[in-house]
Amino acid sequence: MSFQGKSLLVFILILQGIGQGGELFFYPGPFGNFLLFELGVPQPVTDFVDRTFSLLLITLPFLFLWTKKKLFLGLMGALLFLISLAIFLRGSKRFYEIALLAHMARYLFPIALIFLFDSKREKSPIPIYIFKVGLSFTFIFHGIEALDGNPLFIDYVLDFFGSYKIEEKDAALLLKIVGVVDIIVGLLCVFFNYSFLFFYIAFWGLFTAALRPFYHGLSMGIFPMLLRSPHWGIPLFLAFKFLPQRPKEKSP
Repeated sequence: MSFQGKSLLVFILILQGIGQGGELFFYPGPFGNFLLFELGVPQPVTDFVDRTFSLLLITLPFLFLWTKKKLFLGLMGALLFLISLAIFLRGSKRFYEIALLAHMARYLFPIALIFLFDSKREKSPIPIYIFKVGLSFTFIFHGIEALDGNPLFIDYVLDFFGSYKIEEKDAALLLKIVGVVDIIVGLLCVFFNYSFLFFYIAFWGLFTAALRPFYHGLSMGIFPMLLRSPHWGIPLFLAFKFLPQRPKEKSP
């Protein structure tokens, strides 16, 4: 793997850590809420848990970069998984029941890096498969949310096209089209290595992540945007990896 490819992935890891860690630092987190509302843990304890998760998620990418110890990647993946698991277990809002599947690209990303940064396994196909499976599940289940008319997604469409004054039924129809495309793309990315396919996924992942600060404002939307960095960073890495190789010119 090229130095540029490794640098891109580490950059995405840092952005993801800042995004998820920053959100947990300033707002109540899913894991803390699960402890508070489902298990009755006192709020000072849950606040401490959220802050601990926050500091760990922000610092773990830098600790890995400094020490090269893959333990930090495993710990980051575990924390991200616990956050998604807490959302799934609470199920207090619509679509929370598919959080573990829709968030798969996020918590599998550090796990894939364990294999990718292992000199003995650097050429193994395992991390690429993990990347592709995570992207696939994330796209498919976000597509299902769009098909089912996630109210937040409808609000994003209405706000983005606000100057055109489209109606809610038009936004719902557009979401259904987006949902079908997302599901198809999610399936294709598992079986095919077309660079243009992953360039599209990278564009769409960045666009949908950027809708958060566009809709919620920069102060509330920047961290949700950053924690979704794997949604565009992983496919961008794969898109360059799968670019057709130019044949080497033979020396005369």
